[in-house]
Amino acid sequence: MNYSNNYGLALPEEDDFYDINPISENFAALDEALAETAAETETISDRIGTPPAGQTLVSLLTQKDTSSSVIKSIQHVSTGITSNVYETTCSISTVNPAKSFVIMERLKKTWEVPISYTLSANAVTISHEKFNVGEGYIFGFWIIEFV
Repeated sequence: MNYSNNYGLALPEEDDFYDINPISENFAALDEALAETAAETETISDRIGTPPAGQTLVSLLTQKDTSSSVIKSIQHVSTGITSNVYETTCSISTVNPAKSFVIMERLKKTWEVPISYTLSANAVTISHEKFNVGEGYIFGFWIIEFV
């Protein structure tokens, strides 16, 4: 018997004696994983709202008709950080942080600097630990607000 690389599911081989137990274990594992995914999806939907009947979140995000879009606004800001300033604030247009999420991107430098950020109604505040490099880093932040 072989096992799948990603989830360790039983993969009976041609010359294996048929046994229902590994197949049942596979289905039980898949059922549990799907239930967890569904619960996470429900949490996301609760946070950003429920799509109209007959539509999914993916269909709303990818449709060309913007009259029923679930995205209220998309903003981008970028900022530099240096080794001697440990907190930087970028102003943004007003958003509801409870209905928004942030995607961070590194725009300059490839080594790691531990940073954190906080989204408020009018700003993204970036905090970081001390680092010993003379040059700074540049980070970008995409703020996506849902209806």
